[in-house]
Amino acid sequence: MVVRLLPLVGVVLLLVSAASAPSVAACGGFFCTTVPVDQAAERVIFTMDEGTVTTYVQINYVGAAEDFAWILPVPAVPQIDTAQTVTFQDLDRLTQPLYLAPSPPDCLLRRPIPAAAPSARGAAETTVLASGEVGPFGYHVVTSPDHQELVRWLRDNGYRITAEMEPLVKVYTDEGLVFLAMRLRQGQNSRDIVPVKLTYESRLPMIPLRLTAVAATPDMPVLVWVFGSAQAAPLNFVPIKIADSEVSFTPFGRNDYLRVVSDAVDQAGGRAFVTDFAGPTTAINPPSDEALKLLVQQYPYLTRLYTRISPDEMTADPVFDLAPGQADVSNVHDLRGLPA
Repeated sequence: MVVRLLPLVGVVLLLVSAASAPSVAACGGFFCTTVPVDQAAERVIFTMDEGTVTTYVQINYVGAAEDFAWILPVPAVPQIDTAQTVTFQDLDRLTQPLYLAPSPPDCLLRRPIPAAAPSARGAAETTVLASGEVGPFGYHVVTSPDHQELVRWLRDNGYRITAEMEPLVKVYTDEGLVFLAMRLRQGQNSRDIVPVKLTYESRLPMIPLRLTAVAATPDMPVLVWVFGSAQAAPLNFVPIKIADSEVSFTPFGRNDYLRVVSDAVDQAGGRAFVTDFAGPTTAINPPSDEALKLLVQQYPYLTRLYTRISPDEMTADPVFDLAPGQADVSNVHDLRGLPA
């Protein structure tokens, strides 16, 4: 039996019963470029305001509806809404690294496609801070000072948590975080799953990678966009740069950018992000998605960060903050003037 779980961007943990074998994968639009589109990447969008963070999470799940559960530690009770997959696809398309090879194939001769409710007592020591329905999901926001009581409540209410996940839940209860638990409503199936939008009080965005480790795959790609007033950077992960000279091309214009990033992250101890793009939102092509248009209008600056990380390297949760004064980073690398 193989259970393949790719939690989004390290932000989500999809929980399934031992009898099921769902397939979970991230998706994004293909387009003509010399950088392979990383179809397995886990994607999250953050927006940063004064004391408030909004997180857009893309959930990709194939399996039985009754086996779907989504558990996320958050610093405060969130406002919960749904979002659209096309927002992620459009943003990926507009900020994807583009390498123009010294001897480009025909593909490169064409223009790329433009790309808090009243509290209620739950079982034992667990407190239900909020509950309700949004889109295809039913949800609870719960907290407890005792992780065992919290796990018991989740299990009693139909959220499947294995024994190996319990110490990871304890990590976040010890730090005072609350848990958002979501599942599909009666009559909904996996085809109805849409991205989730969460808004909560917090100064800085964070990805709970430690919880993700139990279900992650080796070299799991993580792709993060941050909208704010200035460029964003990781606080507790190493910011790395990939020089154009490090990227090699095949005779057909393909390149090894993803491998180079993976090697660079490994050399940094597995805790690093590369900045694929950083610049004013006016610098990207106009988006086609309406939600993305609003984000571009509302926030003056956009940063795209990327890493590849394995479960044994997920010993800390990456935290991001604004880093004003940093130089812009273009996602277009034009090497056509160099010798082949």
